[in-house]
Amino acid sequence: MPSCDPNDLLEAAKCLQCFDLKTLGGVKIFLLCALVIPVPPTPDAPTNPDIDATSTDGHLIVTWTQTTAPDTNEVWVSRNGGAYVLLTSVAGNVTQAIDATAMANLDQWTYKIRAVKGGNSSAFTSTVSAIKNFSKNATADVTFSFPDLVFAIGGFTVLSCAALTSISAPLCHTFTGALSIQGNNVLASVNLASLKTMTGGIIIFSNPLLSALTLNTLISTGGSISITSNAVLAAVSLPALTSTGANLNVSTNGAITSISIPALTSLSGSFDIGNNASLTSINFLAIQSIGLGLTIGSNPLLSSVTMNALQSIGGGVAIGSNSGLNSISFPSLTTVVGTPIDCSNNLSLTTASFPSLGALPVGCDFLFNDCTLLNTISVPAIDFGNNTIIDFSNDALLVASVDQVLRRGVLGTLTGADIEMTGGTNATPGVQGLLDKAALIIAGNTVNTN
Repeated sequence: MPSCDPNDLLEAAKCLQCFDLKTLGGVKIFLLCALVIPVPPTPDAPTNPDIDATSTDGHLIVTWTQTTAPDTNEVWVSRNGGAYVLLTSVAGNVTQAIDATAMANLDQWTYKIRAVKGGNSSAFTSTVSAIKNFSKNATADVTFSFPDLVFAIGGFTVLSCAALTSISAPLCHTFTGALSIQGNNVLASVNLASLKTMTGGIIIFSNPLLSALTLNTLISTGGSISITSNAVLAAVSLPALTSTGANLNVSTNGAITSISIPALTSLSGSFDIGNNASLTSINFLAIQSIGLGLTIGSNPLLSSVTMNALQSIGGGVAIGSNSGLNSISFPSLTTVVGTPIDCSNNLSLTTASFPSLGALPVGCDFLFNDCTLLNTISVPAIDFGNNTIIDFSNDALLVASVDQVLRRGVLGTLTGADIEMTGGTNATPGVQGLLDKAALIIAGNTVNTN
C-alpha cells in the first residue's frame, strides 16, 4: 500500500507506485493510477428493541435482535426526556443489557440501540421505554399517549381527568401492577393492544363516554377484572385471556351487547355479570373452574347461558331475573361447593340442563321458582342435599321433569327437604312420580305438587 497522500500531487508525483511516467509527443506526463483504500462497511442496525417481561425495578433488561456481526452494541438511555447518554457497550454477539438503576415514581426511561463495527456505527433502533407508577388525578390533560412504552412498573392510575379523551400505549406488553381508569367523564378510548400480562388487576369504572376498550392480547391478570358503569361501552372482548387471579365483574354497562372471553379456563374468584340492560350474548365456552360463586342477574335481553366446559364452582350459583333468558346449560358441571343454586324468576326460561351435576352440599337449596315457562329440567345424576328447599313452584314442568325430580330425591335417600312443585302449569306426577312422592313424605320430607 503506498504511503503517499494521493491528494498531494507533488508528493504523489514522487511515488511511482501511484503514478506511471509516460511520453506523449516528446512530453513526459504522469498518469495517476487507481488507489484503492478499503472502507469498513456500516453495520446493519439491530431490530426488535424491547424490555423483557421478567424485568423489575432496578433490573430492566433491554433486549434486541442482531442481524449482522458487529464488534459491539451500544445501548443509549434518556431519563425523563433528557439527552441520550451511553448506558453501556456490550460485545457484538450479546443481545441484551441491564439497567441497574432504580426508578422513582413517574420516571420514564427510554432506550435505543446501535451496532458498531470498525469504527462505524449503524443507525439507531426505534425507541422503547419503561415507566413507574404512572398516576394522574384530576389533571387537565386531553390525552395520555405512550407510543414507545413497552413495560410499566407498578400501578397505572388515571382518575377524574375531566378533559381526557384517550389513553394509548399500543406497544405495552407488561404491567407489574394494577390498571385503574375511573371517573373520566369524556374519555372515549383506551388502547392497550399489546398488553399480555399483569400482576395486578383491572378496574374500568364510571367512564360514561368510553366506547373503545382494546385488550385483545391480554393473557392473564394476577388480580380481579372489573368493568362497570361505563354507559356507552358496547362490547367487552378479551379473546386471549386464559386466567385471572381473582374476580371477574362486568356489570351496569347499559350499552354492552356482548361479553366474549372464549379462552378463559380458570377463575380463582367470583364470576359476576349483572345489570347490563342491552346484553344479548356471553361467550365463556372454555371456562372449567370458578373458585367462588357464579352470578348472572338482571340482564333482560340475555337469551342463553351455556358453559360447556365448566366442571366446578367453588361457591353458589345465582342466575336470576333475566327476563329474556330461555335456556341454561352446564353439560360438564359436576360440583357446586357453595349455596344456594338459585335460578328463579327467569320469566322466559324454558329449559335448564345439568346432566352431570352430582351430590350437592347439605343445605344447598335448589331454586327454580317463578320461571313461568320452564317446562324441562334435566338433573339425571343429582343428589339433593338433606334439609334443603327444592322449589319449582309457579313453573310449567312437564310430567317427565316432575317425575325426575321426585325420583332423584328417592334415589338420594333425601330427608328433611321441602319440595315445592305447585302453582303455574306444573304437571301432576305420573304413576312412578306419585309412588316416589309418597316415599319421600314417609322419609320425612315435605312434598307439594299439582
